[in-house]
Amino acid sequence: MRSEPVLSEDERVAWIRGDRAVRYRERADHLEQIAKAESRPREQARVLELATQYRRLADDIADQQTRTPAGLSRAPRTRNE
Repeated sequence: MRSEPVLSEDERVAWIRGDRAVRYRERADHLEQIAKAESRPREQARVLELATQYRRLADDIADQQTRTPAGLSRAPRTRNE
């Protein structure tokens, strides 16, 4: 029987967020390549804007990881936040 490593809830959440950030950056790179091939300026600008939004999402996730130390859970948000 093989023993699988067990992650704490905080470690699992951090891993998922990190994976998501990587995927968002990959998507941004792909969109930038599409924009380079686009000859219509308005469409090119829109695709570049989408790439920028994906990069911001990835950065936000990375910022959350650095602000939330491993092993400490964040306080739940209230409706007014």
